[in-house]
Amino acid sequence: MKRVTNLVAVAAAVVIRPGLWLPAIRLTARLVPDRWWTRPLPSRSYLSYRGNAVYGLPLSLIPPADVVTYLEWCKSFPGPIR
Repeated sequence: MKRVTNLVAVAAAVVIRPGLWLPAIRLTARLVPDRWWTRPLPSRSYLSYRGNAVYGLPLSLIPPADVVTYLEWCKSFPGPIR
């Protein structure tokens, strides 16, 4: 239940900031792997590794403020995800 609550908090943090909608959509599209239809979701081991490598937590428990900060950085970065 804690993961669902955190996911809702992350979504709410992004929804209330319309300036981050486009960077969030672009980042999501960028993270979708090639030929995604053959394996629509990343493996659990990869997601576990990413969350533990950065936070020591499952990826679904990343603090919403960190997601917002990352999206703001993506928005300001002069690269292809802007």
